[in-house]
Amino acid sequence: MAMKVRSLRAVYFSVWIVVCYFILSFYFLPRGHPRHGQSTFHNHGSTHCLPRLSTDDISSALSFNDSCAAYSPFFPSEPNPPRIARVMVRYGTPMEPYEQRAVKTHMKNSIVHGTDLHMLCDAVVDSYWNKQAFLLRLMLEEMGKREEDRLEWLLWMDGDTVVLDQCRPAWSYLPPGYGGDGKEGRKKQELRTKKNSSNDEDHIGLNAGIFFLRVHPWSITFLLSILSFPTYNPAITLPHAEQSAMQKLLALPQFRPHVAYTPWEFFNTYPGSSDGARRYRESANNETENLGGEMWARRGDWVIHFAGHRDGKRRREKMTDWLDAVDATGNIWEEDRVQRDLSDPIRGFWKASGLDIR
Repeated sequence: MAMKVRSLRAVYFSVWIVVCYFILSFYFLPRGHPRHGQSTFHNHGSTHCLPRLSTDDISSALSFNDSCAAYSPFFPSEPNPPRIARVMVRYGTPMEPYEQRAVKTHMKNSIVHGTDLHMLCDAVVDSYWNKQAFLLRLMLEEMGKREEDRLEWLLWMDGDTVVLDQCRPAWSYLPPGYGGDGKEGRKKQELRTKKNSSNDEDHIGLNAGIFFLRVHPWSITFLLSILSFPTYNPAITLPHAEQSAMQKLLALPQFRPHVAYTPWEFFNTYPGSSDGARRYRESANNETENLGGEMWARRGDWVIHFAGHRDGKRRREKMTDWLDAVDATGNIWEEDRVQRDLSDPIRGFWKASGLDIR
């Protein structure tokens, strides 16, 4: 009798474990993008530099997933959205609290849309060149996988960026129209590989703080060329280090045809005036003329970039102001507080480029 009771207890315990597994799977798998599955955060190096998500952070991300699915135009997604992973670097001194908050906006966006995030935590080469070195490592790893298993794009994000709109997915900035079989599918694949990088330019030229790079042999050649540029061109001055090397290489005939330069405001808006965060939070939907030029962030933009803020105190204060504003704003689609939706301009850009292949 005692053995029978123990057996029943074992059965009940096993059933309970299975039930718990399915409950956790339901709540922790992003429901908007089943193709990607669960988000995974990867620390690369001997240290753990990614901030740890609290239960409140995870709960907030899951709430956004549900809210975005109900109110934003990005759910359901395309039938076969491209497989994308976000790539960042942070090494040296530990992150300050505001820097952790900024990175968490990217982690939350990854959870909402079911994509991975890779963070390099220890330098492998000198200074800014770690960006290309890390991208090259990931690119080589992905190219070693079967085509159906590998990522399709890597998205580089500088650490001084903050996600403003959690509902917008990274793939919404890429040429639309994926999938297809037979001749049609092969034709679409040929069209897609015409552009292997998507970048933007600001007032000083190429801005390498945010850009997309296709997982493709072209990208390996490009990254190798950037890393070797100072060695083979020692007489050329690079005022902005690897960014200047990128800009010079992208002007060459072997690289230029494969790059798309999107408008500045697509995915690289700037904070604007000193009270930009307050205006972002408080201005009415139709008050965009008071926000400055098209490159200044508005509600509905995806990411804000604090490029050029070298002074530590000023950068901390400005990023904190914007992080507070983003937290206070919530889901702009649910609250009907969108000032700018770039969906149509993005589609128009790719159509004019001949790469809208739906």
